[in-house]
Amino acid sequence: MNYIKLKAIIMVLLVSLISITLYVPPIKAQQQECCEKTKDGSFCVYTESSNCASQNHAPAFCEDTSFCKLGCCFDSNSGECFSNTAKSECNNLGGAWEDSSSCIEVAQCSIGCCQLNNQGFLSTLTKCKQVASQYSDTEPNFDASIRDEFSCLNSVRSQEQGC
Repeated sequence: MNYIKLKAIIMVLLVSLISITLYVPPIKAQQQECCEKTKDGSFCVYTESSNCASQNHAPAFCEDTSFCKLGCCFDSNSGECFSNTAKSECNNLGGAWEDSSSCIEVAQCSIGCCQLNNQGFLSTLTKCKQVASQYSDTEPNFDASIRDEFSCLNSVRSQEQGC
């Protein structure tokens, strides 16, 4: 008798488990794509295609697309360089994008000593001219051969005058 009860309980459990597993509703797979620009303004995001704001999107990883390739972005307004910037983001900002893993290899991103009267700092040539333009009586001197802060500061110390 106990054997029949045990067999009945096992059968009820088996039938219950089978019916639960057969009832699982189907799950829709979302199509993930690399979006050049999303609706919230982000660049090169791997998300659902419905979140893409631009025409450029691909069913691939972002690093495999031409519009999200990383490189160096030179901002001609500020004279600054940004490494590891997506091509589309740089273009959106109005910058000049170079296919270079490091901004050191880009000519506009060359660092030197910007000398303004008795002040000196490291910057790009464009940044040096931009800072100098804020002062009417200052002519910038850019020395590309000086590439460290200590030497740059020492180069303008000799111009200091006493009382």
